[in-house]
Amino acid sequence: MARACMVLMPWLDMPSSSRITPAGSATLIPMSHPLHKAVSAAYEALTARVRDRVALPWHPNHEVVLSKMRGADGEAWEHCPKGALLRAVDLLAAKGLFVQAGFELEFALFTQDGSNATQLTPYGRGTSYALFDQMDMAGGFLDDVTVCLEQMGVEVAMVHAEASTGQYEVVLRHKAVLQAVQDVTLARMGIKAVARKHGLVTSFVPNFGDGLGGSGCHVHLSLDGHFGVGGGEGGKCGGVSETGQQWMAGILAGLPWAMCVTNGSCLSYLRMLPMYWAGAYQVWGVDNKEAALRLAEDRSNVEVKALDSVSNVDLAMAGLLLAGLQGVEAGMELPEACQVDPHTVQAEVKRLPGTLEESVVEFEEAAQGGRLERVFTKEMVHEICSARVAEIEFVKKVGIKEFRKRMMTLH
Repeated sequence: MARACMVLMPWLDMPSSSRITPAGSATLIPMSHPLHKAVSAAYEALTARVRDRVALPWHPNHEVVLSKMRGADGEAWEHCPKGALLRAVDLLAAKGLFVQAGFELEFALFTQDGSNATQLTPYGRGTSYALFDQMDMAGGFLDDVTVCLEQMGVEVAMVHAEASTGQYEVVLRHKAVLQAVQDVTLARMGIKAVARKHGLVTSFVPNFGDGLGGSGCHVHLSLDGHFGVGGGEGGKCGGVSETGQQWMAGILAGLPWAMCVTNGSCLSYLRMLPMYWAGAYQVWGVDNKEAALRLAEDRSNVEVKALDSVSNVDLAMAGLLLAGLQGVEAGMELPEACQVDPHTVQAEVKRLPGTLEESVVEFEEAAQGGRLERVFTKEMVHEICSARVAEIEFVKKVGIKEFRKRMMTLH
C-alpha cells in the first residue's frame, strides 16, 4: 500500500502540511503476525485471541483480512493506527491491567434519490426513543443485520430504535479491547452491506440534519478485576477499586486532548452539545446520561460518550487507554460525582472542547508536553493534526451543510 494512502482525504488530496510523500509503501500484514516489540509478558496471549480473516456473509467467496502495517525497514510502521492501539494495550498489560470494551453503534437509515446520490430522505417516521412503529418498519433489515453480524462472529447484545427519524442502535457484547475493536469494524461493514441489500443507505455521521439528534459510538469500558468489586462506598465510588477510580480519573482528565481522536471531525461537535445526552461537560456521574463518563449503577463499567463513528476506532481507543493509564500512574483522584444535568451548574464545571479546533490545540499541547509519545509517535501526531486542520479549512470553504451532505454518503 502506498504510504500516502494514510493521509488521503475523502474530499481532497493529501493535506498540504503532510510530511508523508507519494514515494514508498507500507505492507499490510495479518494481526497475528509478530511485529510489535512487547514490553508485557501477557502481550502475546492478548494478541493470539484476535482474528485475521473473516468471511463476508453477503459475499460468500470474499473474506476481509484484519491487518496492521509494516514499514520498509521490517518494523511496525509508525503511522499505523493499529500499532498505536497495540502499544496502549501492551503498556496497560505490563501493569497487569486488561481492558474490556463494549460499543454502541448508532446510525441512521435513508432512502436515496437515484438521480442524486447525495439526496437522502430519512427512513420511517419515528421521532421518539424505542418507538415500536420504527422498529416494525425496519424489522426485516434489523433481523438480517443481527444474523449477518452473528455469522461474522460479532455478538449482538441488543437492537433498538433511537430518538431521531430512521435512527437505530446496535449494541455489541463486551470483549477484550482488541477483539471489541475488531467487532466495531466488522459491524459497520455488515450493517452497510445489509442496508444496500434492502435498498437503503446507512450513515454513521455524528450529525445528519439541523434539529435532529446525532449518532455516537459510545463505549463501555472496564478493567478486569477492578469494576463491580463488591458494594461499599470506598473512595468516590464504591464498587470500583482504587486503581479503577484512578483509571476513570485519567480518562476524564484526558478527554480534552483525546477528543482529537475520538471526535475527529467538525461534524462531531454538532453532536457534542449540552442537554443532548452527549456528555458535553468534563464530569462523571453514576448513571447520569449527561455526564462525559457515566458509571453504571451496578459499577460493572464506565461509559465514555465522547466517541463517534467518523473517528478511527483504533486511534480513539489508543487515546482513551493512554489517558486511563496516565491516571493510574499519577494516582489521580476522581472529583465529586455530578448527579444533575451539568448544564444547570455550568459555572461550576468545565465544558469539553466545543470545536475541532479546540481539541486539536489540546492534542498538540499534550504532545508537546511529552504525554502522548509512548503511544502516538511524533510523526503520527503531526499527520493527525494536519488532517484535522485540512478538514477545518475545507469546511470553511464549502460550509458545514455541504460538508455534512458529502460525509453522509461516505460514512
